Amino acid sequence: SNDGAGVVCLDTLGYMISLKDGKAPHRGHVYVGNAPVCSDGWDYSDATVACRMLGYAGAEKTFDHDLDCEHELDSTMITEFGCVGIEHSLYTCPHVFNSTCAG
Repeated sequence: SNDGAGVVCLDTLGYMISLKDGKAPHRGHVYVGNAPVCSDGWDYSDATVACRMLGYAGAEKTFDHDLDCEHELDSTMITEFGCVGIEHSLYTCPHVFNSTCAG
């Protein structure tokens, strides 16, 4: 056939994520917009979805880090992601918005 292949990609439904304070572009602390993601409930499945959103094949591992609570006091925190690992966006995974990570 002389037909070319086309695709319509799923978008991330408005969830712009980034990795901050990492030692390399492919590692860092996960943020959704300006909101840090807390480690409560964060696991390999959630990390896999986040990495794919950023254009990577998947996640190698997860890690916890200290949040600068003084700096993040006026920020909303996102916690308890419940991704299965097949989702195309963290937006479609269950999650909770909190004013703190403790809880």
